[in-house]
Parts: sequence; C-alpha cells; structure tokens
Amino acid sequence: MQQPLMEPLHKETKGFGDIMISLLRGRDKNYASFNDYYGYIQTAMLNMPATVISDRPAGKKEFWEGLLQTGQVKVRSSSSALKTKLKVPAVNKDYKVDAEYPYHLVPSARLGLWDGRHANIPWLQEAPDQITKVVWGSWAEMHPTTAAKLGVKNGDYVQIASESGSVETQVYIHKGINKNAIAVPMGQGHEAYGRYAKRTGVNPLKLLSGATDGQTGELATHATRVKVASLHRKDPLVRMGGNETQLGRKFVQTISASQLRRTSKAEV
Repeated sequence: MQQPLMEPLHKETKGFGDIMISLLRGRDKNYASFNDYYGYIQTAMLNMPATVISDRPAGKKEFWEGLLQTGQVKVRSSSSALKTKLKVPAVNKDYKVDAEYPYHLVPSARLGLWDGRHANIPWLQEAPDQITKVVWGSWAEMHPTTAAKLGVKNGDYVQIASESGSVETQVYIHKGINKNAIAVPMGQGHEAYGRYAKRTGVNPLKLLSGATDGQTGELATHATRVKVASLHRKDPLVRMGGNETQLGRKFVQTISASQLRRTSKAEV
C-alpha cells in the first residue's frame, strides 16, 4: 500500500478510487456507507481475518497505524508443490514453412503511434521509439548475426517480401531480437491521413499472409514468413540517441547465465 502522492487540487477533483466509489455508491448498497476510497480501503484491511494476517496487533487502531507506516501487510502462507498444466497450442495449419521465406515477420506495436491512429500528430512522430530511438520513419529490426549474413549495416535499405507483397525500409541492428525474426513496427505507411502521416515509413501489415488463428478465427499477425534482400543503398538512420553499448567502460556489470551457474551453482 502507498499513501496518495498529493492532496486534491480542488474540491471537485477526485482520484480514480474516489470516482469509482461515487459511481458504485448510487448503484450498490454494499458501498453506500463509504464516503471516499480511503474509508473503503481502511474497512477492507481492518476486516481481513486475523488468521490470514501474520503478526497482527490486537487493536484495530494499532494495526491500521502500522499498515500506514510500513505500507505492507504480511499474510500467512503455506508451502506446497507447484503443479502446472500447460496446454500446447496447435500449430496453425495456414502457417507455411518455406525455405524461400526463411524469416518470421513480427509487426511490432509502437508506443505512441499504436496501430497508426496517431500518425498524423507531428510531436508523436518526433517522439523516439523506446528501443531504437528512431523518429519519423520505419525500420527493420534484426539480429547482428542475421545482418552479417545479409551483408547489411545500420541505415542500409532492404526489401522485405512475402507472398502478399513487399516493403522497403532501413535496417536497425539489435541483439534483443531472435535471429530468425524480422520486426517492422506498425503505425506508419499511410497513403493518406494528413501531411504528417502520408507516405511516412512503411506498413508491415501489407505483408501479412491472411492466415487466421485456428482457435479464435482472428487474423494471425505473426504467422507470415518473409525474405530479406539488400538494396545496396544507405542513408543515415534518424535517431534521437547515441551508442547503446558501454564502450568497454563496464558501468553496469553483467554476467551470463551459464557463468553464473558455474560460479555460484545458482538456478537461473
């Protein structure tokens, strides 16, 4: 639990919890006695059974004051074996594995532009992507091993093609992606939608095979295979950021999982 960050600015302003209590109070008699969210939380905590809470004081006042001071409630627990039952989803029958299209297309969501509905807002176009720091455009994210295999570097243009179509965009090399995947962010590539969205970047959804999920019937956005070819031209990749590495200075120490297992016998 945590205390409110600040007092209400005006008498009319309310936090989310107070708004919900106000709405429920007129619809559900169980909430009629609560004047605010604070009272609701206090009542809920004080009515927790003593058998559930570990080391609970005898008095309600002492318990509530201790809760406000520490910000947490310790509950009793019991140890038991963890049992899981996982259902492995069936492979989509429409997902084609073809040597001609060796990579998995990942049309990734981009925070800010989302699915493209905000692409006509210039300040959101200028907001850098959280990972790549790219602004005003699109990119094809790929693993360094994949980039070396294709003979491309950051900023190089590539053509990404599927059986449904193709797009051309610049390369962004990143270690955090699978070697067999090519990620292209959604939200760009509009043919209209205003001056800031029109013909800015590319739309990876043009590449989708049209396969659907076997269980839900929804469009399977990650069930398309693609091939990638270098276009042998390059431009600076416009980014609001510098180098992603520590340049050997080791400000943040790292260790591999295998090395950790060898040195500390820890389970990772």
